Amino acid sequence: MLLITLAGQLNDAADRLPLPDMIQPTPALAKILEDEIRTVEGLLNNLSSESAFRFRAGSREPLPPAAHIRQTTTALVKAAEPVGAALRDLGAAVSCLGHADDCRHRSAGPERERALAFAREGLLWTIAHAHRRLVHAAALLRTAAEHRTPFPPRRGATLHGPRRAKGPAR
Repeated sequence: MLLITLAGQLNDAADRLPLPDMIQPTPALAKILEDEIRTVEGLLNNLSSESAFRFRAGSREPLPPAAHIRQTTTALVKAAEPVGAALRDLGAAVSCLGHADDCRHRSAGPERERALAFAREGLLWTIAHAHRRLVHAAALLRTAAEHRTPFPPRRGATLHGPRRAKGPAR
């Protein structure tokens, strides 16, 4: 359930990023980036905290961790890499936004227009990469959740429920 929940949150974060035709160096985009950086940072924190918790819990046990715990921990660690890269891309988008704002204060001319176009291309590229990486991390978690080894059955559990004692009915 954890993997599916985190995958859904990653997809939601990716869906909140603006589409390429909506990306303009404006204060509204700065607010969107600020909110999404905070969200992705929280998701990366969740991924790392959950994987660290499971790793520590597994190392304290006298027996090796069960397959489902190892698989969950591995999935969390694998998803953390593209989420971290998405966070880096969103940070680069903020830098591009700063360059675009700086260009507005230059005198009008072809050099200013080229610099603005370059900053806008940087915004498009970095936001698109962040989106793709968030979706990729979500797909990793969903795939891991679908292919995870189920919990081992409890001792004495049967497919037909608890056994009834033989003997006279009360």
